[in-house]
Amino acid sequence: MRKTVACLILMFCVILQGQEFELRISLENAHVGEIYFACQKGATAGYDRGKDVFCPPGGMGDMGLAWFAAPEPQLPNLYKDIKDCTFPQQWELLVQPPKRKIMSLNWEKENFPEGLDFQLSGAGVTLDMKKTRKLPITTNGTFQISVRKSEPEKTDEKK
Repeated sequence: MRKTVACLILMFCVILQGQEFELRISLENAHVGEIYFACQKGATAGYDRGKDVFCPPGGMGDMGLAWFAAPEPQLPNLYKDIKDCTFPQQWELLVQPPKRKIMSLNWEKENFPEGLDFQLSGAGVTLDMKKTRKLPITTNGTFQISVRKSEPEKTDEKK
């Protein structure tokens, strides 16, 4: 009984404080090899010096582009976008695949934390990032990565 109460108190504290994470999206056929989105205590929805990282400009040649939209229009786009731990949260991901090539977004679904749902949507696609590990992209587009607290599983009380 004491262990159950202690576990419930610990779970309640984690829920109240929010959940930190940092996740990597690997890119194929893009000007950068990876981009990051994260939640961290003390971060804001705006640009946070020392946390958020500006994306390098696209180079010449046949490489695609991918970045997170800057939180303020006068700022460059982001390679790493860190927000606070208040959920729901959303990141805007802009992509421009190279001509005649497929750009691929890849992630390790095993690295996603429990207790949060991760959805990627845009360009007619909606997917659960915890159940899928790759998205091929052939046209320019804007995607949203949405993170929210998981709904508790409902139990059948009639049993």
